[in-house]
Amino acid sequence: MAAVVLGAVVIGLLKDLLVEQITVTGMTEDLRGQDQDLSPDEAEALAEVLVPFIRTMPDALAWAIEMSKDRRCGRAVAFGTGSVLHYVFDGEDLLPENTFGAVGLIDDAFLVHAFVRHIHEAFPFAAPEVAYEPPALSAIQLVAALLPEGVATALLRTCKGVIQIAAALFAAPVEIDADNRVVAPSLRTRAAVQTFQADAQPRTMAYETPG
Repeated sequence: MAAVVLGAVVIGLLKDLLVEQITVTGMTEDLRGQDQDLSPDEAEALAEVLVPFIRTMPDALAWAIEMSKDRRCGRAVAFGTGSVLHYVFDGEDLLPENTFGAVGLIDDAFLVHAFVRHIHEAFPFAAPEVAYEPPALSAIQLVAALLPEGVATALLRTCKGVIQIAAALFAAPVEIDADNRVVAPSLRTRAAVQTFQADAQPRTMAYETPG
């Protein structure tokens, strides 16, 4: 519970920071700094799509954190969200902000929005009561085109892999007891003993011919 509260506070601060610092004017300048052949009008047109794409990243994270409260899939979602946050707050990620400026947030935002889309597909029964409007397909395609070659595909695969791992670890069938509490999983000690006993038996190597 404390982690959820802390996450909500951090996301609130991030939202305020992005609204204050990520502007169309600043994004336009950063884009032209990356490509001086980009005209002011072209850079501004791109910036007008990128700014809301980045600014809604905290809403997506808030949606994921709220979803982590669902006992049917919450631990899996929390595990995946933690992995995504690690990338988002990594100062040395693919496009570090100290080098790329505001443009350096597009890979973070792409990962976050893609992650939320994938967890929604993985756990369609969950419906967090948090206001989040996913980016339009045209915005996603624009960001994918802007990222370095192959990066968008790699980020999408990362999201899918993280969710599959999280689901395998934490979203296996959840058992609820008579007091409406989650039942802790049991170790398979008998299976381990049987495996140990089987390994202790002498075996004929596959390439040996019985005498």
